[in-house]
Amino acid sequence: MEYVERARIGRWIVALTVPAAVVSLGSLFTHTLTPVLVAAAVGLALLYVGAPEQAPRPSATVLFWVAMALTGYTVLQLVPLPASWLASLSPANAEVWKDALRPLKEPGPSLTPLSLDPAATAVEVARGLVYVCVYLAGLQIARRTEGTLFLERVLVASTLTLAVVSLLHPALGLERVLGLYQPTSPHGPRHTAP
Repeated sequence: MEYVERARIGRWIVALTVPAAVVSLGSLFTHTLTPVLVAAAVGLALLYVGAPEQAPRPSATVLFWVAMALTGYTVLQLVPLPASWLASLSPANAEVWKDALRPLKEPGPSLTPLSLDPAATAVEVARGLVYVCVYLAGLQIARRTEGTLFLERVLVASTLTLAVVSLLHPALGLERVLGLYQPTSPHGPRHTAP
């Protein structure tokens, strides 16, 4: 398959992923975040593999590295550290991990991450990767004037889709997002749109 055809497919995958992620609350719940991440990564790969070399603008490069640094910082919070190191970095977190197995009359783990909720931190890493994938895909698409117009249309379509779905859900008395799943929220059923 030629690059032009692959890029067209990648562009449409990204174009469908963005509004689908918006409407399905794609970065809030893990079961929607995972397919969004896979789709964004596939779209990105199709756009970049075999693409002609072109240097991005310096501002785009800075934004990319800031996003990567923030995602990397989140990844670092998952690295298991010796308890003594954790006590130096975050005494409060070290105390929580030390007491984690106290009800079982066991000592705390000897290696613990900085994060008190590693599963939630891993979800944040996935979110960061989605944002980076979509950003890089957008940069690749926007290299041409028609690509910029395409991205503008994707943004407008995503916004309009969310607005329509947000209005229709309560009007129709729907509790499940897109009829597929029931979001759980400590704020009540109508607090999380759509």
